[in-house]
Amino acid sequence: MTTSILPSKFERGDLTTWLREYDACAEANEWDAAAKIKKLPAFLRGEAASHFYSLNQDSRKTYADATKALKEAMCPPACKEVLYAEFEARLLTPGEDPAVCKWELEQILTKAEPNIDTRAKTALLTRQFMKGLPKHIRLKLLESDPTPDLPKMAVSFVQRYRAIQDYTDRDSDIRSAGVASEKSGNDMASLVALVSDIAVRQKNLEEKLSKTERDRKPEPTQNRSNKKCFVCKRMGHIARDCWYNDQRQNQSQTTDYSNRCYECQGYGHFAKDCANHLNSKRAIR
Repeated sequence: MTTSILPSKFERGDLTTWLREYDACAEANEWDAAAKIKKLPAFLRGEAASHFYSLNQDSRKTYADATKALKEAMCPPACKEVLYAEFEARLLTPGEDPAVCKWELEQILTKAEPNIDTRAKTALLTRQFMKGLPKHIRLKLLESDPTPDLPKMAVSFVQRYRAIQDYTDRDSDIRSAGVASEKSGNDMASLVALVSDIAVRQKNLEEKLSKTERDRKPEPTQNRSNKKCFVCKRMGHIARDCWYNDQRQNQSQTTDYSNRCYECQGYGHFAKDCANHLNSKRAIR
């Protein structure tokens, strides 16, 4: 017993695609045209069945007439306007396979005009396909063929041109990457040289600062404990540092005999201000 291959049930949507499935099943089951029109209503549901039974008897006599009338009935003028708007808006997107774009354009146009003749269909598809191409690809295509034919060469030309362009872009990217890498290497060498120069300058600056600090160190204080002043005859200082010498010079100009020092027996000062007394304190320190 041979098992029949049956199509799915159809209610609404893409009638053309479903009829393609129905025809494939009919061929597998070896149905002739009479069997196909006889079995067709059994697989229609809802809206599709309603449109089919609304057809007059003459339109349902043959399978070809029935499918043609059913396509027109399921695509009213309002639906056609929407489909034509979708058809006009369908353009080739970046990176998309041109064959996919062509196939979708055919599907939309078939829904809008299911009974359009082949010549008109090819002209509309070619015009829209060319419209959706990027400008540089469209110009190259027209240079190779001023009247391109979509099914024969337009799609294959775009595929070949894109393949060449992709290869060129990749080669350009590789060269750009090589130039960028070389530039990066040069920049790195320059940076290393700059850092080395900064390190040398820093070292030189540190040496200069260290030398300056050494030069600024005060000389050790001379030990004058064994030095004797020839003015006041005391130890621990020299004449230029002798306070008594300065005091005596001042006293020679303005001597006050009312004040007598009991340290040196002089006049003009008290013992607490006496140079001998102060010099003795310095020598002790």
